[in-house]
Amino acid sequence: GGGAGVLIYNANLKQQQLQIQLNDLNSQIEANTKKMSDLNSQLSSATTPEEKQKILDEKKALEDANRKLQDDLKNKGTGKPTYTGGPAIQAPQVHKVQCHMLDGTKVAACSPGDSLCSCD
Repeated sequence: GGGAGVLIYNANLKQQQLQIQLNDLNSQIEANTKKMSDLNSQLSSATTPEEKQKILDEKKALEDANRKLQDDLKNKGTGKPTYTGGPAIQAPQVHKVQCHMLDGTKVAACSPGDSLCSCD
């Protein structure tokens, strides 16, 4: 039925959403990198120790933010979409074959060539 099509569509949608998230992360990293170079130039022209400390604190915050973004990027960008929730892809239901020994004992399957076992 149409179930497989929906699952494929959902997987594609998840892949697209993941790509958007990756693009966002990359944009944030680029923005932080630009801010970092702005802070570096401010630092070189800072005159008071307080001003320098404030800039250094901002730089550290940016570095931490970038590290977290890089980690997110690594985790998301493994190329393997992580599926959360939703039904697993199920094989179509086929008529279950019942196997049993000649004495009537039910078994999961017969060994090939076992003449004492039969399936129906």
